[in-house]
Amino acid sequence: MEKHSLALLIVLACGCPREEPGVGSEAEKESTDDASGTLEIQRDKGALQLDLDDCWSGQQLSFYGVDLFDDPDLAKRLRIVDDAVHGKQIVLLGIVPDRARVVVNPDNCPTFDVRIEPTNNYLNDVRVLKGSLKLDCNLPDESGKLSATVQLNDCSFDNRAANP
Repeated sequence: MEKHSLALLIVLACGCPREEPGVGSEAEKESTDDASGTLEIQRDKGALQLDLDDCWSGQQLSFYGVDLFDDPDLAKRLRIVDDAVHGKQIVLLGIVPDRARVVVNPDNCPTFDVRIEPTNNYLNDVRVLKGSLKLDCNLPDESGKLSATVQLNDCSFDNRAANP
């Protein structure tokens, strides 16, 4: 009996973690998006709103910045580029009808608050980025208005191809 009592004491004393629903479980992990926020475009021809909930580091495509999108729609992306020569820019990819790519410069924005920070974490040799975005801009050629507010939590590597 002494062996069983000792074994029970060891198990109780170790403080082994218990998984409770919603606490440290898969449900909690899934609730944390890589990014969270919205993008809105107002034009004479109508409005568009995207809930931006996913992001990738631009390192995969050889630029410093991130791509933001509403998962799983990869065709519509907001790209933040921090270029050594041109500074920070916003590139809208597949979002503005009849224009595959629209570059928004800070000069067109009364509010242009873009922050990208590298973390000390890597995923498949891609550095994880975090930061935030707050925009109120006029689209080029006065074709509409853009506003966005996004929190970047964990922008790293797209591993969908490896995990279909």
